[in-house]
Amino acid sequence: MQWSQVLPLWHASYNWAMCHNEEKYPNPSEFDPDRFLNPNGTLTDDTVSVVWGFGRRICPGRYLGEASLWSAMACLLAVFKFSKTKDETGRENEINPQWKAGITMRLQPFPCSITPRNGEMDIAALQDLIRVSV
Repeated sequence: MQWSQVLPLWHASYNWAMCHNEEKYPNPSEFDPDRFLNPNGTLTDDTVSVVWGFGRRICPGRYLGEASLWSAMACLLAVFKFSKTKDETGRENEINPQWKAGITMRLQPFPCSITPRNGEMDIAALQDLIRVSV
């Protein structure tokens, strides 16, 4: 039996190179969501479609995947306020994203503050919201 890779190494390096193109994405290794905003604050048309593959091997579920992510993020942002944690003096702590490499890149846990936008929402309502969303 001959050993073969599941994903050819050239394929992975090709995708990495496309997502780290400094002409298209200045400082590609920095976390900068603003690169996907126009000067007036609207979203650009760049969807980084390279992550879904190419040609006849393109992911058939890409539209469902993008729509599901958009819907999940919109729901989270509508219900919760995400902000930086504060130190003892009340100043915001800066977030320094750390990534863990492996088959995929994963963001390491970091401190943040997640609070309900509706101050009257109680813990039971939050737990019920979590229960029905899983």
